[in-house]
Amino acid sequence: MEVTGSVLTLLTAFVVLQTAANHVHIAPQIVQPPRSIVVMEGRDVELSCKTTGIPPPRVHWKRNNHSLMKWLQSCQEEMSPRMCIREDGTLVIQNAVVTDSGTFGCIARNHAGREESETVWVKVQHKDTQPPQFLDGGPEDEREMVGEAVTLRCQAAGSGNIRVWWTKLSGDKLLPEGRHSELDDNSLEIRDLQSTDAGMYACTAENEHGWVMKTISLSVVAPHISDRARKSPVTDPPLGFRVVPEDQTVTVGDTAMFNCDVVGPFGTVTLWYIGKEENGNVVFDDGDLIGRSGEVLSSDKRFHIFTNGTLAITNVTMDYTDGIYVCQGYSDQGSVTTPATLIVEGKNSVLVVPGN
Repeated sequence: MEVTGSVLTLLTAFVVLQTAANHVHIAPQIVQPPRSIVVMEGRDVELSCKTTGIPPPRVHWKRNNHSLMKWLQSCQEEMSPRMCIREDGTLVIQNAVVTDSGTFGCIARNHAGREESETVWVKVQHKDTQPPQFLDGGPEDEREMVGEAVTLRCQAAGSGNIRVWWTKLSGDKLLPEGRHSELDDNSLEIRDLQSTDAGMYACTAENEHGWVMKTISLSVVAPHISDRARKSPVTDPPLGFRVVPEDQTVTVGDTAMFNCDVVGPFGTVTLWYIGKEENGNVVFDDGDLIGRSGEVLSSDKRFHIFTNGTLAITNVTMDYTDGIYVCQGYSDQGSVTTPATLIVEGKNSVLVVPGN
């Protein structure tokens, strides 16, 4: 068979291109990094670390700044250990215990380079010594028509006897008399809805170890609005602040309240940190974390964080609680931060200002 010059040229070009393709290297990029998480003991923990790159990167994990590479096994093995790694790089901790708490990070490597994720924290809480936990997620929005009924759900779990109660935070602050019932699962049912029922409702759960609160916004719409219109999904807003915390000046022994209303896409969380000033900038790291919406991780019992993002500091003192506090909104879009200063006034009316 005779091979013409043009065919030979095409074959040669194909071989050259194929060889070049085999030598293309693209550095790793972590497209779905891990996120901090708080779970109750006995639950499973999953930390994602999805990557891109050529060749496909290998993912390694570290815990408390120590590599897990030597003993971390694949979750595909028949007798996989309690902590293992999936093919897509996800770290799995099955049946988590309190001692699994710590900081974690992933590293993606290939021949073209490496990329390391930010360090995140995992907090495993003991079942018997923690405040109640809500089982039905965080804040919600409910919309219903005038004359219909609505159920605001509030399911909490925890140790000991849990007391749950409802309050209305806005508008007419009384629950609808004769038209509301608290159900066996602690949900609030409101019948024959009126326009005055619209507003912000709060469910509080308390046991001997502490309390948590979640808020639900109820909108009551007129009957002429179509069912399709009132049930249509709402476009996620961009990440940002609706309310930023303001600097507070309080007297020793009083309570300071910092309001921080973060808006953003589904899954947005509000985090609070203790900050400090360096070279004119406010800085903080994971070790300065106080907690997230509805969850206080600090051992200091004077800190309280509501599910709406408000930070309360009780029994303030000059030597400890005085300082800078940073509110951070975190979502898949990234993060936004804003600081506020707490100034504690002593009995002799002397102001102590951080950084002075």
